[in-house]
Amino acid sequence: AECRSAVYASFSFDISAEGLYPPLMAGGTCCIVPSSCRKDMVVLEKYLAENRITSGCFPTQIGQMIGRNGTVDLDYICLIGEKMTQIPDITGRVYNSYGPTEFAVACTCFTIDKDRRYSDIPIGKPMYNTSVLIADPFGNLLPQGAIGELYLAGIQLADGYHNKPGKTAQAFTFLREYPGIMVYRTGDLGRYMQDGNLSFCGRIDRQIKRRGYRIEPGEIETTA
Repeated sequence: AECRSAVYASFSFDISAEGLYPPLMAGGTCCIVPSSCRKDMVVLEKYLAENRITSGCFPTQIGQMIGRNGTVDLDYICLIGEKMTQIPDITGRVYNSYGPTEFAVACTCFTIDKDRRYSDIPIGKPMYNTSVLIADPFGNLLPQGAIGELYLAGIQLADGYHNKPGKTAQAFTFLREYPGIMVYRTGDLGRYMQDGNLSFCGRIDRQIKRRGYRIEPGEIETTA
């Protein structure tokens, strides 16, 4: 109940739910980071200190730069949205999460060992009541170590896209090995590492993410 969580993500970005609801459910405080602090890391870190922030959920691109100007005093920080390539310098715990909007935000989580040097920072293992499967383009499950598309299954899976049956049928499907269980095709590539953690390996298409928004370069090229 003493936590003071920094809500950095805009409300149109699904990870804002992680910054808002857990602190409020525990009786903590949510501090909405003002727009004037969002793009300058020096100003952002000053805001965190002045407002006695203890935690926060940040887009990976921003969160992993926290602490570049010296260790920041935080109990924990959660990063989600993109591939994590560097570890923020904070006093507390660092979590690397993964998950799309269609799966109620997060489906995997990894606790960073800050004493370890990573060549590839994992996105962790599936959370409770969640399954993450690796399959080839034909829907066949792949063995450990093989790179394939990430398929997600679990009770928090969306039913589909509103009034978009074609897009729904494309993304929400079934695998032969699990008849009757709907899975979501993420379009992301990954593989299971030897320790059971997942490694994020990019996209099967050209989609990129910019501050929480999905951008299709092909759509821009067609418009241009």
